[in-house]
Amino acid sequence: MNYICHIGSILQKRKEQGKPIDRYWLAEQLGIKYQMLNKYINNKADIPMSKAIKLSILLETPINELFTPKG
Repeated sequence: MNYICHIGSILQKRKEQGKPIDRYWLAEQLGIKYQMLNKYINNKADIPMSKAIKLSILLETPINELFTPKG
């Protein structure tokens, strides 16, 4: 993995803004299991580009804000 994923912090920020997104719903929209979403959130698995693009759309966040380079 050459990047750090910020999905968790984005979900937390949306919750604080009163616009929460349910993780089970998000996983369903991505066509993955909840456990896989947690792996993405915890940087335990790489996110395929197709899923990253869909995440960007679902989270209403530019894709370059979802990830930062590692190191």
